[in-house]
Amino acid sequence: MAKIIKIILFLILLGAIIFAFIQREKVITLIKGLLGEKEEIACTADWNPVCGVDNKTYSNECFAKAAKVQVAFKGECAPNITPQINNEVFCDKNEDCACGKHKVTGDCFFGNKSYVNTSQQCPDFCSGIAGHLTIICVNNKCEQVVR
Repeated sequence: MAKIIKIILFLILLGAIIFAFIQREKVITLIKGLLGEKEEIACTADWNPVCGVDNKTYSNECFAKAAKVQVAFKGECAPNITPQINNEVFCDKNEDCACGKHKVTGDCFFGNKSYVNTSQQCPDFCSGIAGHLTIICVNNKCEQVVR
């Protein structure tokens, strides 16, 4: 009787080992999840921007997935623009406009260079993730436009 129990336990153990080997990727992911380790995802550097539901632009869908963020839509997210007071955005020429941190609030800001701390930059906000945004003077108002 004891010999039969040992054989049954051996077969159960052998079955568990075979199952774990066959399903090793799933088992490893499960164990990592139980241990609190993050799943490693290898993403390509392809630029196919997507906007996540967190309103952040990701290089491609893989990077959004790696950040565990759902994709809201394909393309770059629109920048979050802080409401600005008229004199903060007034300009006569393009050189009057700048982008960086607001001297008072510290928020990423574009407008009249008198209100911008240009030594503290916000590259993603000022030029966009792909570098296609610029600040120019349009009808005496500093505006962020696609170049």
